Amino acid sequence: MLDHLRGRVRVVVFAALLLGGSLSISACHLSHDDGRDAGRPDTGDLREPDAAEGDGGPPGHGRVVSVAAGAFHTCAVTDDGRVWCWGGNDFGALGVDVERLSTTPVRVSEIDDAVQVAAGEHHSCARQGTGTVQCWGSTASGGSPFPGRVVGLTDALDIDAGPGFTCAVVSGGGVRCWGRNGSGQLGDGTTIDRASPSMVVGVDDAVGVSTGAEHACALHASGAISCWGANREARLGNGLGGAEPVVVPVDVLYIDDAVAVAAGGAHTCALRSGGELWCWGMNREGQAGSIPSTQVNVPRAVSGVLDAILLATGPGHTCFARAPGTVSCFGTNEWGQLGDGTGTRSHIPVPVAGDVRATALIAGDASGGIHGHSCALLSDGGVSCWGPNEQGQLGDGTSITALHPTRVVGFP
Repeated sequence: MLDHLRGRVRVVVFAALLLGGSLSISACHLSHDDGRDAGRPDTGDLREPDAAEGDGGPPGHGRVVSVAAGAFHTCAVTDDGRVWCWGGNDFGALGVDVERLSTTPVRVSEIDDAVQVAAGEHHSCARQGTGTVQCWGSTASGGSPFPGRVVGLTDALDIDAGPGFTCAVVSGGGVRCWGRNGSGQLGDGTTIDRASPSMVVGVDDAVGVSTGAEHACALHASGAISCWGANREARLGNGLGGAEPVVVPVDVLYIDDAVAVAAGGAHTCALRSGGELWCWGMNREGQAGSIPSTQVNVPRAVSGVLDAILLATGPGHTCFARAPGTVSCFGTNEWGQLGDGTGTRSHIPVPVAGDVRATALIAGDASGGIHGHSCALLSDGGVSCWGPNEQGQLGDGTSITALHPTRVVGFP
């Protein structure tokens, strides 16, 4: 269940770097483990030596088991525990030591036991089967393209990454976050940036976590949701809103049976046990599922959605899936975020074009303005993505915007 509880679209619910003594808040306090009119930009040779010639994809075409979208890059874990990333490589977000983007997957070195991946603005993290977490990339303050272990974190059960910060559910149900904290998005009672994981106040029964642009939410075992951080546009769901940071979790109103939560740019959505989809917060583009307005102040049901099974939120759009995995989206569509082939905004859910059968959904990190791309993990172990593609974040070998789903190269 945890692997399906992720935001940023993120599926559901759910990263700064201290490498060699150099601090970068976005990826954390780390220790090294020693052991389509844009054309095709020059990406250089970023492929692993034994990668299939011509497609740059993973050798052996392993099945994808986890996928995450950052602002301008995407990462995936295959069933052999390896991690692959593609798109923009600012500050080493792809885990390779070059200054070029890659429009097809490249392998992140030194990790062969990953079970989950998370992607933030310019950094990425992988959760390993042992419960440890490795991160790479950074913000403009520095960092490293090489994975480094998050110090003091050995029991992670779920991870998610936002712009410059990361959160993890740990054994016992607590949540620990690190990185940027100017809006209280770490939930530790302060607005102090943290280079190592800090415990979120008052959360002891979490089963999933989701990070937005400047806020985060925990899904509790009871089905309740609590959120913390920036509360402009009423994104925390407590009915108050306001400019002051909310530095400890507050309860989301009216929802006590959630099975998933997804924090977007400035809005949040929850999937309820009966299949209803509820959203709140920023709604300028219709991303909260209501007629476009400034904001939705309290959680509200999205009309006509009674059978959702998956959920993801991006900066300005929301996607969900119905059984048997058919996907629909609503919100901004300027760059094809809804995947319906039109580029037309809609606050009413519209079906994603093509025969997409999703087992997980993700949406691009909220730091990418309202651009955010979307991806679906498919039942055959492949990945399809759609939306903006200026840095190759769709992984289809081009940098051309896709108004409908396109397959990521090299996977099934």
